[in-house]
Amino acid sequence: MDKKNDKYPRFPYPNGRRYNLTGFKFGMLTAREVDEIRSKGRPYWICDCDCGNTTTVDSRDLLLEKTKSCGCNRYLSQTGSAGSSWSGTGELSGSFISHIIKNAKKRNIKYSITKEYLWELFLEQDRKCALTGVDISIAGYGKKDCNRTGSLDRIDSSKGYIEGNVWWVHKDINFMKNEFSLVKFKNWCKMVVEYRKEF
Repeated sequence: MDKKNDKYPRFPYPNGRRYNLTGFKFGMLTAREVDEIRSKGRPYWICDCDCGNTTTVDSRDLLLEKTKSCGCNRYLSQTGSAGSSWSGTGELSGSFISHIIKNAKKRNIKYSITKEYLWELFLEQDRKCALTGVDISIAGYGKKDCNRTGSLDRIDSSKGYIEGNVWWVHKDINFMKNEFSLVKFKNWCKMVVEYRKEF
């Protein structure tokens, strides 16, 4: 790192002394704390974005100004309004919506909900997974944006993507639930917890 980073205090870290970025702002991101789970070698920092999302960023990418937002500023203008090519709504990008619709058609599943409905649903859920209560993000530019953790799930897998039958969950939960009914998924989770209580 160059001398411009001397303004940041340092603190002890397993592989030597590292910059303490707590409270410093990088573009739209404010560094909150080190993400101990992901930190191997260089620390990763949990950062709060001005848009309201939370993301984890390599300290080097922050210091070199390679990452300045959770991904939202790649499709929002500097004033916070959508650009001329924007086809989404809220933090929900058009490419992500298209991916959901395309995937539903590929599996021959009915899809009859609007992007506005999905965005309002996300806000009604207070940006949290409907099954676990953990914070999730649906912001991002591409259909596989690494910062996005939210995934649209059908409550009743025998029905389509229709109003009243969808909710936002964490992508890992959706992966585990797959095509299970909600009751079957909950029963399996309960059996795992009860059988392997030492976890």
